[in-house]
Amino acid sequence: MPFLEGITFTGKLADLSAYRMRGFDKIIVRRKGGPNPEHMRKGENFANVRRTMSEFGGCSRMGRHVRLGLLQLRHLSDYNFGSDINSLMRQVQLQDGTGDWGKRNIILSEHARILEGFPMNETNPTFDSVIRNPIYYTMDRATRTAQLDIPELKRSINYFPQNNHAMFRIVVTLGIVPDMAFNIQKKEYLPPAWYSPKFYSREVSTEWCPSLEGMPATTLTIATDTLPPDDQWTLMLSVGVEYGAFRENGKIKEVARYGAAKILALRGRDGSADDDLRDEETHDSDEAPVKERIKPDLPEEPAVVVREEKLYQAPEVRYVYTAKEKNVDKVDVRAYTYAMEGDKKSGCSHFYNSNTTFASSFACIMVYETITTDPMSAFETFRQLHQNEKPLVLGNAWDVHSARLFEQSGYAAVGTSSQAVAQVLGYDDGENVSFEDLLRLARRTAEVVKIPVTVDLEAGYARTADGIVENIKKLHDVGVAGINLEDTLPGTAVLRPAEEFQKQLSAITNKMEQQNIKLFINTRTDGFILGLETALEETTVRARLYEQTGVHGLFVPCMTEEKDIRTVTSTTKLPVSVMCMPMLPAFDVLGSWGLKRISMGPFAYRYVNKQAEAAMKEVLKVNSFTPFF
Repeated sequence: MPFLEGITFTGKLADLSAYRMRGFDKIIVRRKGGPNPEHMRKGENFANVRRTMSEFGGCSRMGRHVRLGLLQLRHLSDYNFGSDINSLMRQVQLQDGTGDWGKRNIILSEHARILEGFPMNETNPTFDSVIRNPIYYTMDRATRTAQLDIPELKRSINYFPQNNHAMFRIVVTLGIVPDMAFNIQKKEYLPPAWYSPKFYSREVSTEWCPSLEGMPATTLTIATDTLPPDDQWTLMLSVGVEYGAFRENGKIKEVARYGAAKILALRGRDGSADDDLRDEETHDSDEAPVKERIKPDLPEEPAVVVREEKLYQAPEVRYVYTAKEKNVDKVDVRAYTYAMEGDKKSGCSHFYNSNTTFASSFACIMVYETITTDPMSAFETFRQLHQNEKPLVLGNAWDVHSARLFEQSGYAAVGTSSQAVAQVLGYDDGENVSFEDLLRLARRTAEVVKIPVTVDLEAGYARTADGIVENIKKLHDVGVAGINLEDTLPGTAVLRPAEEFQKQLSAITNKMEQQNIKLFINTRTDGFILGLETALEETTVRARLYEQTGVHGLFVPCMTEEKDIRTVTSTTKLPVSVMCMPMLPAFDVLGSWGLKRISMGPFAYRYVNKQAEAAMKEVLKVNSFTPFF
């Protein structure tokens, strides 16, 4: 791929086109012209290209059939793993010695082991890092059955969910993957004629279990009743851990893109997966497998649950948490009741001291006809941090590691800096980082740290209230506690009309309430950062308007004068925050002026990079690595 050197431009120049592509720091340049489609289809010079592309197309089709054998687990993946599957199918294709180049078959049934252990997660924790215990299983290709013995799972012993979802379960799929052959008559890769949707994967799962407790030892049995008429197929067994969250009326809803899954085992033809050596497989264990084959006459009602959205009816489950210091002088009790099937009820009571930031005592008892609820949410915790006499000092991170450092240093909450994050990824500030990259950073940060996480959403990564709420919901679902939302659009350096932005804020908060999205909205107004002569007047007007919309805080970066700060904090009931600047006094003084939060912006990131740059220059200056030590 050619890159532009010496000069910098993007666009068209004569017969050249220059453009940027995500993942590349340099500008890519290409010349117009080249072979036309007809030449590529029939030209002799492109014969090898056609052969290669034909085989790549076959791998892509074969990869699709593998993914259909994972149908009920694909929502647990956090990335598009199709290209990785296709690459493995290419390796299988290269083993075929019967077909000509461009027509080589993909006989997975002779090389089934190549897919065993394939992980479906790239960013989130993998299945083996969540379930840290061997899972014993047996498979029988002749009867198309499998059995899994799942050990007792206990949190922080052999079960490490690394997230805050309330419920989880183990999901198992069993499917038939056909071999792929080149059809001479139709000049394309096709599966056997018998292959149809009835050979796609089947699914069973355990009951939903509380994530804080774990799961009792369970045996799952699964079978597919369809039998292919020949031996050109592979039996594929896969397993995943799925998380669930309580929704209205006690229903448990699966959480997409937040679980973990992998391909556990495959059985090909003629003992290609070492069936002649062992009929039973042991996963990740040096112990001898359990010598128990599956009987063809399966029980009529196996102890499994076909995956569907249903009401939670688990028997008695008790959680009790108690902090070191109890204050029972004043206890605020809240109770919610979830409607269950039949006449049974389940609920939860949450007891906490209303005078403290965090819960001092929490008792959650989920028993039929007992009232229970959830512990304080990240949103509630984060909101409470804005009510203290001493301002919240927010650490602004630029990656997961820096967020972890802020937590280890004693900060009560952490937020992202849009400018710092953009520079780390090689972009300018102003929503140039894709929302998918921002969401990925937010998800991983919320997984790693235990303190509340807030995200600088800039102008919302959308221009309509619906679009912004959609992005807010995605951040909420990955565990984010708050966001910043500003009243200027990227690249404009101009305040939006106050009434227009007020209406949009009201629409956003109304839609969030309708969807039960609880997330702290810190509204940023940019009169001071833009250097307006009427910055104070503009800020007070907007503070009164924004306060009426249901947002939770007001952020005024670059406001530093005492009289300005006192004026704004006395104008609104919203907790007011500022960004660190060299002329600001000590935190306790800022608290006496009425401020409730102080953020770092990009300055911690700049300081770290300045120190690193100085050390890098010193290494070359002294001709050794001593500056690093």
